[in-house]
Amino acid sequence: MRQERRGLSWPKIIGLTLLILISVYAFLPTISGPGVSFELSRNMKSAKDILTVSRIYAESHQGKFPETVIDASAQIWGHANPDKSKYYEIRTKRLENWLYYPGAELDSPGTRIVLAAPRELPSQNGSERRRIVGYADGHVDLVKEDEFQQAIRAQSAAKVPKDGGDR
Repeated sequence: MRQERRGLSWPKIIGLTLLILISVYAFLPTISGPGVSFELSRNMKSAKDILTVSRIYAESHQGKFPETVIDASAQIWGHANPDKSKYYEIRTKRLENWLYYPGAELDSPGTRIVLAAPRELPSQNGSERRRIVGYADGHVDLVKEDEFQQAIRAQSAAKVPKDGGDR
């Protein structure tokens, strides 16, 4: 009578090892860089919040966006909250001022840039550099750096950006 072996056979061991390796490989981008995607989401939300506050401000100021980000937050919340109007720089882990382009109005075209990250995001896996950009109609997008530079040059109202947090 043949005795039944307990435990794992070589084919089962190899199969389980492959399953574990495939699982780790599938989740590796999530494991290796959760901070970058979290900070990107955080900055995109921050830009959207600033644009929302700016649009609320404009509704009670003849359709004109505020001259600075701090002007809007002080009017809406009754006090200026500089940290709410900052960009989190992923590489240096510091809060920095957004680039703010004053002069927008509620009826400005959706392509009118109001807000931009102070610099482009780090390139990942050879992808093109991109920058977070907020528009007068309230949407926020990741824009290729060269497209952002062209759009800002073409935007006649963008002579000198004002720091959103210094005023």
